[in-house]
Amino acid sequence: MLLLLIGGCYTLKGECVVKKKVTAIIAAGGSGKRMGFAMPKPFVKIAGRPLLFYSLDVFEKSNLIDSVVLVVARSCLKKTKGPLKKESYKKLSTIVMGGSTRARSVYNGLCACRNSDIVLIHDVARPLLKQALIKRCVHSARKGINSLAAVPAKATIKNINLKNKYILSTPERSSLWEAQTPQVFDKKVLVKAYAKLGNKAWKFKDDASLVEACGGKVKVIQGDYSNIKITTKEDLRIAAALLRIKD
Repeated sequence: MLLLLIGGCYTLKGECVVKKKVTAIIAAGGSGKRMGFAMPKPFVKIAGRPLLFYSLDVFEKSNLIDSVVLVVARSCLKKTKGPLKKESYKKLSTIVMGGSTRARSVYNGLCACRNSDIVLIHDVARPLLKQALIKRCVHSARKGINSLAAVPAKATIKNINLKNKYILSTPERSSLWEAQTPQVFDKKVLVKAYAKLGNKAWKFKDDASLVEACGGKVKVIQGDYSNIKITTKEDLRIAAALLRIKD
């Protein structure tokens, strides 16, 4: 099957199919307090480079990403712009101020997405994102399927009573998956979800659960176990080791 790209359209059997534009939103508003660092999480370094640059690098190199919106904490706006002047990120379209919760921050980034059909949300705390995973998620979204990266749970999970710590139940592990980012959606679906939920939207911890709460369907895409989230100092050492293996 031959696909020919002409003026932003794909020609398929004589028909012009408009190429959907993809914007990556990098959620980088973390404080880093849980890690015990005085500096904000986006500026914590792995192998001599701030966490922030790893996400920017991978999206800059991806031929599936058209633009990038970076969301940072209010206190980091000036601090972020300085280092970025020394880098050459052509896809970085804007830097916006985050909110008091992750959902508010993502919403601010969503409002800054211009002429986008698909939005990909990724946490800056996951610096080991691979091109293959971006490809799997974006290709799914281009078929009209909202998706998130996830991996099957390896450990047995216990549901416990938070007060006395006694086990309430043991869910079947085969049906449990650990959610990651990227999480990729048709932009209109995400915009409508925020509009429908109103102030209730700000409590959601990830984008997929917000869409689910509005009755939307989200498909799990096979993620990557090396796509770890940096939340502790131990995670920094693990990520550094994984980078050495990658190199």
